[in-house]
Amino acid sequence: MRIDRAARLLRDTDNPVGDIAQAVGYRSEFAFSRAFSREQGIAPGRYRDSFAVPRCSRRG
Repeated sequence: MRIDRAARLLRDTDNPVGDIAQAVGYRSEFAFSRAFSREQGIAPGRYRDSFAVPRCSRRG
């Protein structure tokens, strides 16, 4: 349940991973990262990146 909430926060906010870890009840970012990776099969930062909207660059 904590990992599901963390996944939502990673998708929907720009909060730092460490802040999300604390918000869902982990004492360290490392412990959170390990638990998240074990449950989701991907590190929290990469999970967030997979939902990022690509930015288009416009020139001239």
